Amino acid sequence: MEALGNIYHLIFQTRDFGVAIPPLHRDEFFDAIALLFSNRHCPVYAVRGDMHHVHILTEIPLRKNVKKLIEKIKNISCFRAAGILDMERFGGWLKCCLSFIVERDRLPFWVDYIEQQDTIHSKMSWMQEKRQFMNYNLF
Repeated sequence: MEALGNIYHLIFQTRDFGVAIPPLHRDEFFDAIALLFSNRHCPVYAVRGDMHHVHILTEIPLRKNVKKLIEKIKNISCFRAAGILDMERFGGWLKCCLSFIVERDRLPFWVDYIEQQDTIHSKMSWMQEKRQFMNYNLF
């Protein structure tokens, strides 16, 4: 039996801060990102976001090189965006991403948090949310 992997909360931020991920096809784009992880044997628990970023909660097997996997998925998702999003708006991802390892007993909390992105961003901007993550004051 294969060892369990680590559960990661990844946040990819768009390179441009305009309406880079338009609402019209956002769900389709997020589903495509989830499929990229799933196809690489990384179970996906939640994917949601806003016009500037996407949260991904996924389990990455211990045998995988996390950095290479993330780079590959970010690159492929940029090509997938061409078929889904208005490429004049989506200029790709920032080179880095935010990454947190999630404890298994906190998985339901983070699934709910990610699935509530629409509600969260009706009350706070992405910059405010990001500041909370960076300052470790989220919860």
